[in-house]
Amino acid sequence: MQKLKKLKSKYPEIFCAVGHDRKRMWETVERALEAGAEKMQQYEGYVNQEVVEKAHRHGVKVGVYIGVRKKKYSKKCTNITIWAWSIS
Repeated sequence: MQKLKKLKSKYPEIFCAVGHDRKRMWETVERALEAGAEKMQQYEGYVNQEVVEKAHRHGVKVGVYIGVRKKKYSKKCTNITIWAWSIS
């Protein structure tokens, strides 16, 4: 986190995002604010309406990793996981 803060202070025009931290899974918005990041990315199980609204109140965009297993797709697919993401 310190490196990202240093980078943002030196080059404020760089767009930065903060990803998940296994020790602070529900604190991604806070981490984005601490770092001065414009975006946060998190797994779908750790994003809810409250998290999105909090991020947006502070001007932080939200990216969500959505895991979709092969059984939801054609049987022609073999052992895959598709990661899609959307920005709100």
